[in-house]
Amino acid sequence: MVISKPQRQATIVIYRTNHYVVLVSMIRCLEALGWNCTLVGSSESTGFARDLLEAKNCSCKIVGVEGSLQDRFQKYQRLSAESDLIIYDEHNEETWEFARYPPQCPSIYWVFNLRSWYTTRTWKQPRNWRLNRSAKKILRSFDSQITETESQVAWAKTTAGPNTQIKSFLGAIFDPINDTTKTDEDEGTLKLTVPGTVLKNRRDYETVLRAFETAFSEEWERAELCLLGPIIPDWNPDIVNIISKLEDSGAKVSYYEGSVSLSEYTRVLNATDLIIAPIRLGPDYGLNPFTRPEVQGHTKSTGSLLDQVCHGKPALYPETYHLEPELESSTRRFRDSEELSSIFRRCVDTPEFLHDLKKSALQVSANYTLEKQSKRLAAIIETVL
Repeated sequence: MVISKPQRQATIVIYRTNHYVVLVSMIRCLEALGWNCTLVGSSESTGFARDLLEAKNCSCKIVGVEGSLQDRFQKYQRLSAESDLIIYDEHNEETWEFARYPPQCPSIYWVFNLRSWYTTRTWKQPRNWRLNRSAKKILRSFDSQITETESQVAWAKTTAGPNTQIKSFLGAIFDPINDTTKTDEDEGTLKLTVPGTVLKNRRDYETVLRAFETAFSEEWERAELCLLGPIIPDWNPDIVNIISKLEDSGAKVSYYEGSVSLSEYTRVLNATDLIIAPIRLGPDYGLNPFTRPEVQGHTKSTGSLLDQVCHGKPALYPETYHLEPELESSTRRFRDSEELSSIFRRCVDTPEFLHDLKKSALQVSANYTLEKQSKRLAAIIETVL
């Protein structure tokens, strides 16, 4: 009688709602490698992942965990004792509680904000002293860390030492689709998209809106601009005012006051010609002014990379933003609104330019299929088992 080998169990802990695309990509790779997966987290954080898991036909079990911090971390620890592998999403808060309950099986910690974990808080406050100690303790309790790019890996090894156990894995999977998202009515219209929650401290929307007006004020029908993410008008009154003035003059600019559904996000990006990533290169404190500022492109990556790869789209970045070399062929750079406007005009006036950019983007994304990403993840997992 042949006895089948039991399926290996992987537990994935999701903490931040905006990390669900990355973690679902990892779950898809794990399932392709034969792992049985369980996604664990609060009902809010797992809820964002549920639709995408269903859309990608994943069989991953979802377990909601509520209660106090202690209750949740105890639950995660118990699950790790029943698993062959546990992967934690980054926790940037409550690290003291987290440090008390280390994983009980081979483990990987996904780090998105490197300075928050690899450098010391210098403010002389008891809370910061405790956070410094707990952050180091947490990193030591994991067998390895994962971050998104090789540039981040290089920064971590320079900062924490060359023997630091950290690998890169871009949490994106390219699923080729038939480009049927554009209708005959869309032909001749350049569709531009700035993905992500509208936050002025992270993206320079004024430069994009100024470039859009300069390029198309005489023929608004040639282009459409979408800010693909929730915007809180009270936080961004100047941006809303600029958009209102553009709309009054005939421009097609759209944005969302509430959350954007997965289906809407996918629909817009599938129909997009160009992704714009106007990343601000100064210190990024996120939404918490008391965290250590991240350095975009070195200690923190941008979600625009995921959108660019997942949807096979070319993208525009600021000239000095540090990008992985393999993405450069499907990317163009701009220094200011004038250069950005010039790129917009070139896309509509020289169709071959945009066609070549799109072709390069598909070639880049072809390196991130499920099969290829699964092999990359398998190599990382083997180092901790």
